[in-house]
Amino acid sequence: MSDPHFAFILASYGVTAIVVGGLIAWTLLDYRRLRQALDKLPRREEDSAP
Repeated sequence: MSDPHFAFILASYGVTAIVVGGLIAWTLLDYRRLRQALDKLPRREEDSAP
């Protein structure tokens, strides 16, 4: 901990962790929103070919 750049390195890792966590949360929330929107759409019946 005697490195003069320790605070900068620690802050960089912290900001990166927050950004990556935010992107993961955003992706999961968007996935949930899109699944709900898709579930509201009517389903198309596939024709059975003989």
